[in-house]
Amino acid sequence: MIPIENLEEMVSNLQIYTSFLSSENIERIVSNNLLPVFILRYIGNIECVSDWYGTPLHIPELSPSNELFWDYRDGKIDHKTYIKKFLLEICEVNFHKLIKKFEYLTESC
Repeated sequence: MIPIENLEEMVSNLQIYTSFLSSENIERIVSNNLLPVFILRYIGNIECVSDWYGTPLHIPELSPSNELFWDYRDGKIDHKTYIKKFLLEICEVNFHKLIKKFEYLTESC
């Protein structure tokens, strides 16, 4: 976790847009000079994005854990519980490091 006194380091010009996953949306993102980033845990078997599996553009740590996803998918937990548990998981992500990674990727393009 970033100490409160270091929050000014979090200032960034990074802009993030979200979109449903489709070949058309990926083409639109790239044609608008935007960097596509994929947060799905497994993209290796999805034809339109499998080429990005394991690359810096694949950020699975922003997706729910397998166990949480499967529990929700299989009806073991309801949507409200899924959201609460996902929020607990996402709190463990180092967003400072992630934002720096996104900034580096956008500067590299």
